[in-house]
Amino acid sequence: MAQNMFTSSGNLFVRDKSGRYYPATFLADANGNKIVDTVLSGNLSPHSSDDLTLYADQAGTVMPNSGDYLVVPSADFMNTIYNRGKAYGGLLSVDPDGANNLLLTTFAPKVGYGDAQYQSD
Repeated sequence: MAQNMFTSSGNLFVRDKSGRYYPATFLADANGNKIVDTVLSGNLSPHSSDDLTLYADQAGTVMPNSGDYLVVPSADFMNTIYNRGKAYGGLLSVDPDGANNLLLTTFAPKVGYGDAQYQSD
């Protein structure tokens, strides 16, 4: 049974070098408070928050990250990876070959543009 451990604290997109957009969110604590990216806010990064462009949609509408919040993959992605990890743990002792195949398909290397984790085909 799939379990949802993570929730999103905002809907946005990030764009990779190939130009493809991927769903993302701001990391939040259990109370829903967004977590500040101390690397950005503490000037420890060579980039400013203006350099790290976020998008409100896949049409390229830019949105600000004025609070220097930590951007992470969307909750749907994190829940999928969490559930695959649980399935892997369950298969490991009863079907090692099945567990290995699940691990290989989960962390397949990139074969083209974009991150293989987000490709549905």
